[in-house]
Amino acid sequence: MESHFNQLFSSMNPSEEDVNKALQGITNSLSELDKSLLAEEFSLDEIEKAFFQLPSDKAPGPDGFNSNFYKTNWTSVRNDVLKAATSFLNGNRDITPLNITLITLIPKVKRPTSLSEFRPISLCNIIYKVISKTIANRLKLVLNNLISPNQSAFLPDRLISDNIIIAQEAAHSIKLKTRVKKGWMAVKLDMAKAFDRVEWSFIDAILQNSNSPGDPLSPYLFLLCAEGFSSLLRQKERNKTLPGIKVARRAPAISHLLFADDSFLFCQASINSCNVIKEVLDVYERATGQKVNFQKSSLYISPNVELRDQTLISDFMGIPVRPSFEKYLGLPQHIGRTKKQLFHYLHDKVWGHLHNWRDKVFSKGGKETLLKSVIQAIPTYSMACFRIPVATCRSLESTMANFWWGINDNNRLKTHWQSWKKLCRPKKDGGLGFRSLVHFNQAMLAKQAWRILKQPNSTVSRILSARYYPQSSFLSSSTGHSPSFVWHHWIPGFRQITPLSLVPDRVASFITSSLSWDTDKIQSCYPPHVAQIILSIPLPLTPSQDDLIWELSSSGIYTVRSGYHLSFSTTGPPDIPSSSSPSPWWKILWHLSIPTKVKHFAFRATNQTLPTAQNLALRKIIKSPCCSRCGNHEESVSHALFYSHEIYTSFPKKDVDLFLCIAWFIWFNRNKALKGQPSDQAHVIVSLAQSFLADYNSSSSATILLGRPSLATAPTTWVPPAHGTLKLNVDAAVPKNGGRAGFGGVIRNSEGLVVAALAQPYFGGSSVATLEAKALLSLLRWCIDEHFMVQVVESDCKAVTDAIRHHKEDLSVFGDLILQIRETLSLFLAARIFHINRNANSLADKLEHWASGLDEVAIWIGDDPCNLVDFLSF
Repeated sequence: MESHFNQLFSSMNPSEEDVNKALQGITNSLSELDKSLLAEEFSLDEIEKAFFQLPSDKAPGPDGFNSNFYKTNWTSVRNDVLKAATSFLNGNRDITPLNITLITLIPKVKRPTSLSEFRPISLCNIIYKVISKTIANRLKLVLNNLISPNQSAFLPDRLISDNIIIAQEAAHSIKLKTRVKKGWMAVKLDMAKAFDRVEWSFIDAILQNSNSPGDPLSPYLFLLCAEGFSSLLRQKERNKTLPGIKVARRAPAISHLLFADDSFLFCQASINSCNVIKEVLDVYERATGQKVNFQKSSLYISPNVELRDQTLISDFMGIPVRPSFEKYLGLPQHIGRTKKQLFHYLHDKVWGHLHNWRDKVFSKGGKETLLKSVIQAIPTYSMACFRIPVATCRSLESTMANFWWGINDNNRLKTHWQSWKKLCRPKKDGGLGFRSLVHFNQAMLAKQAWRILKQPNSTVSRILSARYYPQSSFLSSSTGHSPSFVWHHWIPGFRQITPLSLVPDRVASFITSSLSWDTDKIQSCYPPHVAQIILSIPLPLTPSQDDLIWELSSSGIYTVRSGYHLSFSTTGPPDIPSSSSPSPWWKILWHLSIPTKVKHFAFRATNQTLPTAQNLALRKIIKSPCCSRCGNHEESVSHALFYSHEIYTSFPKKDVDLFLCIAWFIWFNRNKALKGQPSDQAHVIVSLAQSFLADYNSSSSATILLGRPSLATAPTTWVPPAHGTLKLNVDAAVPKNGGRAGFGGVIRNSEGLVVAALAQPYFGGSSVATLEAKALLSLLRWCIDEHFMVQVVESDCKAVTDAIRHHKEDLSVFGDLILQIRETLSLFLAARIFHINRNANSLADKLEHWASGLDEVAIWIGDDPCNLVDFLSF
């Protein structure tokens, strides 16, 4: 065993010549800004953020603790962990004592017979993982500038689905080449022990080549290694010895696709191409230590290449020819006429999980968690790229429904008391929030459509554009001639509004020079109800570019969640029964502090789906609807639960939690009575329910919620700024019933005296966060105009302060305001913004309320501050 791994991990001592050859094609390097970013000291917040990104349930290293232990005891160990990490990251402490790992072997097959069938896994100390994760987070910020677009693994804004779509189009193009003279082929390479065979000398050389300091760590370490392979291929593509395939005349050539160690090459089917590939692989193997497993690799050659030439190529490369690529990155590539059979593997995976669980006893809450967290996640990956046949989706839903309702002692399916469609409704609308797979598939594909719309210069967008809509746009595209399976109309349609007259193609045409809506032009172009909607949209304070936004999300960015709800709501049947109509009760029920099984019991009782005699008789399962206990009345849900009236007289009527727990125990005792088992007396049932609820609440309050603890709270009292500095406090009054908004701001010095103040009415409504952002931006610009260089800015709107600190894409008006606030803050010398409690912002709060009643702006500068304070004391 020792000799096997010694040989595996031993260096091949690559020559400098081979390393230089592999690096010749790398032209990307870090900018001065990127270099300064990597050279910055690591902050405590940065290290702490990296720590809480570590998974909690990984196996411990030599220290015997996993991150769960540290997270649970974070308040006690925080200072020691951060001190140990910073001593290495920002100092020169030796990491050797922490760089000790346990090596464990994980079998790759069920019955391994050789060491090559084991995967070595390193178990590291937590402090080492914190250091490693912190460096990796910093490196991710600049890796996009170093790694070629052919690589899609581990990098921000690069998705595995891009590779799948491009590979699908390239393979489909090869399949269609039946009559052309040139033959094409795809080569799928399998790297042996890819992550174990990396030469440190090559990594060091590529870091120096890109002027990138620091240790990139795995898996980013491997990305830099794979960049050498991409570099060699790009060199051959540039000198035209290994041209890539084009799926259309105007499409970019694709010579290779990389996703970590998965490599897909596209080239002409000739011995010359084989020679070039062999040459590239030889240099790459010598320089990096990587090895290609040719027996596990495969060739796919276009139909116009004769069988003799295919055999010659296969023998020369030592790679077998396949009639098709069955899978790439886990998804099918060769898609024929029988789509349902192609995706049958999804049904097999779902059935396998549910079959293993069939003999286990789960509550309804447990089944809900398993279905939502495990089963519904299985087809998600496939749905991100392909439209799954409706029959497959229905089959998966049927299998899930069978598991949900269960089987009886005779292995026969139990009664399905509600259809799966009704269970897929949101919980607030009387359903259980399960996914309708057809609509979820549509929402996932719309995510791909959104990326194509927003990133028209990406490789996948350029390929699809050249192939399917070279003379039009994505939104007006058609299926085209001989499309691939991946190409569909991902957006089903648009709401068409018939204008009253010719409409300009830019929103800016409806905005005046004073940055307000041109009311006359809008009303002349659109019907009154449409014009009113447009005029209610708030405008930014400075001009901005027109952009395509998604109106159903607050950020203006498409989300699968919003797309799913849109798809589900627009195609759902209108026959919603009254018991399932949107009602405050459903929201109240699912937020009650009671066990999940009691919530599900209440859900079924409200929906009249409990198996009472009346409900069973309605479904022809039994003949008589009469109650077996009293024999006088039909056993409805209300009769079954209120059969013993004295039970409900011994507890407060407004205690909904206890009421539902008592009802659950009554139903439990009713079932015991039907089975001939002894049941509890009325006073015992109440006592059991009270004890049951108390135990649940006690357990819930004692549960430690893992997560990043809040180490700082917003100040509740106003604190003067440092000596010689100014502090600005800002607030906004939100109008009620369409009234007028108000902005208020006050500048005070280190002695707490008012230097200046402003009260500004604002004519126009919007969300609370948007108005707060507008108030902040207006006050900052006023400070600049009046030459008040404030050093501290405070607001009681956490949404605004958080958005300023955390850079997150936001296409909405609020996001545009945040960008303008950042730009304005940069004009102040070392100005910082903080979130405070409303009590600490009382003076600005009084100003903004007073401003909402004004007709024009009121400004105080240099007046007696006592007069202003007294004036606002109302």
